[in-house]
Amino acid sequence: INPRMDTRRQVALLLGAALTGAFITWLLLPRGHIARNPAPGVMHRNPQVPHAWILDIRVTFESVEDRDRWIEIWRPAGDYVRKSEGVALAYKVAISDQDPLQILVFERYTSKEDYLKVHRSSDAFWTFKKATKDSGIRVKMDGHSYDETDAGFM
Repeated sequence: INPRMDTRRQVALLLGAALTGAFITWLLLPRGHIARNPAPGVMHRNPQVPHAWILDIRVTFESVEDRDRWIEIWRPAGDYVRKSEGVALAYKVAISDQDPLQILVFERYTSKEDYLKVHRSSDAFWTFKKATKDSGIRVKMDGHSYDETDAGFM
């Protein structure tokens, strides 16, 4: 701050410098990394990973009660993946709007190799598998995996 400079000019220069710094910072941030409403303490995931690997599993239940119990068994694994598996870009359960006995488990990873090495080897994964088996809930599963292309966006 220069004591011989007009106060309004000093304020304008300081404000201009601050806005310029904020704009430069914004320009340097990688695009696509800001998640909507991220959980506290969770790293932001960059969904713009070229050629990610996707797992799509359709699960059909005998009753809505079984479906809801299964989702509650799945929930700790979902929380673990969100907090601990940086290779997971998406890990979500959705209930069909046409058939309340069917859900979709959508999983998206940086690569199939990362899925196998990180996710499939985690204690949370194997705890979930054992808990679902022990629950006695009978399900029909239909799973498919995909290699992403660069067509479209996520």
